Amino acid sequence: MTSTFYALQPRWLGSDRYFKIYVTEQELRGGLIGGQFYDEDAAYRMVQSAQIFAPLVQRWADRSLRQLRQRELEYDQMDLASAEFLQRDRRNFRLAKADIVEVRADRKKRVWTGHSDIAGTLRLRLRDGSKREWIIVGEQNLEGIVSQLGPAGLQVVLPPVPAAPLPATPPATPPHPTPGDDVLAEMLATPPPRKVPPGLLRAARRQDASFGLILVGLIHTVMAFGFVGYLAYQGMFHDWELNGGQAAHAAGRVDAVHKTDRPDRGGGVIYSYDFTFRPPGGAERQGRAFTTGERWTVGASVDIEYLATAPAVARIAGSRTTRVGFRGQDMALNLALPPLGLLILAYGLWGRRRVRWLLESGTLGEAVVEAVKPLPQKFRGHRLHKITLRRIGAGAPPIVTQRYQPKAVAFYQARLASKQPVFMLFDPAQPKRALFPEALV
Repeated sequence: MTSTFYALQPRWLGSDRYFKIYVTEQELRGGLIGGQFYDEDAAYRMVQSAQIFAPLVQRWADRSLRQLRQRELEYDQMDLASAEFLQRDRRNFRLAKADIVEVRADRKKRVWTGHSDIAGTLRLRLRDGSKREWIIVGEQNLEGIVSQLGPAGLQVVLPPVPAAPLPATPPATPPHPTPGDDVLAEMLATPPPRKVPPGLLRAARRQDASFGLILVGLIHTVMAFGFVGYLAYQGMFHDWELNGGQAAHAAGRVDAVHKTDRPDRGGGVIYSYDFTFRPPGGAERQGRAFTTGERWTVGASVDIEYLATAPAVARIAGSRTTRVGFRGQDMALNLALPPLGLLILAYGLWGRRRVRWLLESGTLGEAVVEAVKPLPQKFRGHRLHKITLRRIGAGAPPIVTQRYQPKAVAFYQARLASKQPVFMLFDPAQPKRALFPEALV
């Protein structure tokens, strides 16, 4: 009998891998069905974090989820014992249960998956010393999965189910009290520029301009600049320069050939070549080049490409200067990462400035709640709701926002039921840019 479970393999230097793992009596068979968008919750988080790029990311997410369901259906109908299963994707795997010597599991939340529900994390140690780490996403039975992973006598480390925590005693005074209805009414009655109570400003920024986006942009920018700096240090840009038509040529010879222990991204064997060449009118120089698969032998005469302005940057024609080469589109993508991080950072800072401007100088108006619709996604353990409002006035466009906070959702549901308008502060130049301060109190 075959059982299944879903596992996300986190990866620092690449896209995450989402497997459907089929468990038989003898082995585990993992079929890759997805990546970053492994379910609707993950897709929603990515779309929300994309901000101004949300429409493009939404299309990408929808397409990825359709492909995920199609791949899963193909594997369900496939003979997993056939060679076709491993040929379908090079990242698919078969893992014999007899090769698993230890299983460690925990139920801790992972920053990797944000606020999505996970059953826990599995860490497998294999007989050859290698390890596997899988995040068990969604509401899966962690104990049931662990019980199927190996033969009798397998070493298993599984913490007990934690007891339900006692309800916390609320503090006598909240750390950041928000203003009451009287303070809000006084502020709204004041002509612009208004004096905004600090508690209201904090509440508005938590809902519409979280500091988390600034933190994401800052971390992304630092990591992106660090990554590009690492690529420059490793010489990744040298191939780009040599491919750009700036290369001079000289005759050379291969002095040594070595098979490296690191495969390329397609699983091919990488070979290194030590070579010697002499630029016209210059001293003899040595260099090293790399290929996937063996191309030349020791003593072979080869054509050397080098930069005339920097002869130390050289390679054998048809090879590359680094172990793992990057295509032109890969390099363009890497160079786009730092500006993207700066753009996210700037958008987060602009969002906080926009919220302050709306509270201080926004035009006061009223809107009616037209719909409050629950969405399938959850955020921080609460169901997300899509809220549609329309400003009172001829030809006013609908305003759509999303909220997960129970207090805010209850406010909009109450106003929808009573048909009572809500106050809004909006930008006359862009009427859809609005805040609803009553939902913050």
